[in-house]
Amino acid sequence: MTINEILDNYDPVPVAGCWLWMRTCVGNGYGRVRFQGRLQLVHRVIWQHFNGEIPEGLCVLHRCDTPSCINPAHLFLGSHADNMNDMVTKERSSRGENSGMAKLTEDEVLKIRSIREDGWAQEAIAKEFRVGCSTIRHILNGETWVHLSTK
Repeated sequence: MTINEILDNYDPVPVAGCWLWMRTCVGNGYGRVRFQGRLQLVHRVIWQHFNGEIPEGLCVLHRCDTPSCINPAHLFLGSHADNMNDMVTKERSSRGENSGMAKLTEDEVLKIRSIREDGWAQEAIAKEFRVGCSTIRHILNGETWVHLSTK
């Protein structure tokens, strides 16, 4: 597919300003195309067409948070960490009980914080809640479950 063919295969969304890719998308919604002999993500092809090469280690991110959008005005470069921070800031990440990795509920985390203030040792708390000491340490040090108010 040529760049002109790519630019002929989007549907503009007037209010949002997105250019929605109307052809093949991968499971996470990003457009995909065979371009210059290999499969590529369309938003990356568009970025390169309008802005030049993507520096090593950088990602092409979406201001609009619409994976199928290929509007170059909605795209910007950032590191993987920038992408993750953007996801968290815009509340697109699973956190707390909604995370597939959660071993505790929000109520349990608040109780853990409370009983630590009552003088419980981290080891005793870990045993009570059937989790590792490192899980308790991360909660108490504010490294995890940071979205919960510490009151």
